[in-house]
Amino acid sequence: MNAEVNRFDGDYYNRLPMLDDATRRLIRVRRDFDRFTRDATALLADTEFCNGEIGALLLHRHWPVRAGQIMVERPTTLKDGTTALRTASMSATRAMKVAATPSRWAAPEPDSWIVPLEFSTDPSVARVNERLSSSQTILQSLGDLLRRYGLEKIVGFMIVPRQTLRQASNCDYVETNEQNVSIITAEHLSASDRQSHVRTGWSLAPKTKVRKGRRRPQGYCIHTPDYNCHHTPPVCKPHGCVKPDPRNPPDARKPKRPSKKRPSKK
Repeated sequence: MNAEVNRFDGDYYNRLPMLDDATRRLIRVRRDFDRFTRDATALLADTEFCNGEIGALLLHRHWPVRAGQIMVERPTTLKDGTTALRTASMSATRAMKVAATPSRWAAPEPDSWIVPLEFSTDPSVARVNERLSSSQTILQSLGDLLRRYGLEKIVGFMIVPRQTLRQASNCDYVETNEQNVSIITAEHLSASDRQSHVRTGWSLAPKTKVRKGRRRPQGYCIHTPDYNCHHTPPVCKPHGCVKPDPRNPPDARKPKRPSKKRPSKK
């Protein structure tokens, strides 16, 4: 995969929009995006990638990469024993040594091959990549579909991390970003959580391929500490430490009024 690492374009990656800007762009083309996901799912339905291995990705970044570096995802275990995927910048030379393979792509230019955005050392990603190498027209066809709907600057593709994080059924993949490190964990998001988190990934598995009683896992993203957490009190995930709420600092909280006891009737 050394050739894929060499194809990484740091200048292109650093020009990707930040999350809030990317979300606003997607909202403006939501109807075309819905059509794209419908057609992309149908395209994959008759292939060996019909079980949700590939998903659509909102193109965005959280921090720039320096020259000679790429973004690499690695399986890890958090302090509480949770299996997670940790992404951080790494030198291209080291990425080649650890056999990093592409995990996310973009299709920026018409009539050109897709370009890798991020890489992974996850064995499940390597297995999907090996299958994709023998079916190279799949990603190119998805890229052509993006361009047909004019979404090539807004949406890309990713290998869904369902194998490594499959310990939770009906799970969603939640990405937390802090101090130039991204952590993806599988979580059971409630309906209200899914409304307040920022949607960044969409499964392209046909509904007929999803077991009865389950829903297709989706991707979500949280900014920390610069993103206003919706939890009360705010929680800095994945570390689980409570952070002060800048919108309601302790000094500004009104003290509870002592309850007035009604005089007893004699």
